Amino acid sequence: MTPGRFRLKHRSGWFAAGEEVMQALEILSAEAFRLYLYLCLHAERQTGRAIWDPEGAARLFHCGSEEASAALAELCQRQVCAPSEAAAVEIKDRFWPYEKPVLAEPGPDLAGYLERARTCCVVRLACGPVSALPMNSWQLTFIGAELR
Repeated sequence: MTPGRFRLKHRSGWFAAGEEVMQALEILSAEAFRLYLYLCLHAERQTGRAIWDPEGAARLFHCGSEEASAALAELCQRQVCAPSEAAAVEIKDRFWPYEKPVLAEPGPDLAGYLERARTCCVVRLACGPVSALPMNSWQLTFIGAELR
């Protein structure tokens, strides 16, 4: 076999284990690191969030739910993970190898624009029933000030 590109045996379900995983390995106990890897494999790639089921983790790792919860507590204490929405945990950016999309919060400019759009625009039919109208028969009429 000639040296070249490496190929995965199974293309689905793979996880990029790089510098972030190495950092976790250096600071976590064996139980917490094992849980961290499990969460990484089951987390949504865009958010780094995974469902937390202590009983399911206990069955998977052949331990009690108290031990599984203790491993999660260590992940949170070491700031590897943080509780997220109900029954979910999110892996922090420092330990998550994928880039998370930045969600912009609506600012005052967007809120003001939407309010002006609500008060200035009226959509009305040109004529006839909706089912008989072609798409260009809708007219958008601006009443009052222009949108800026």
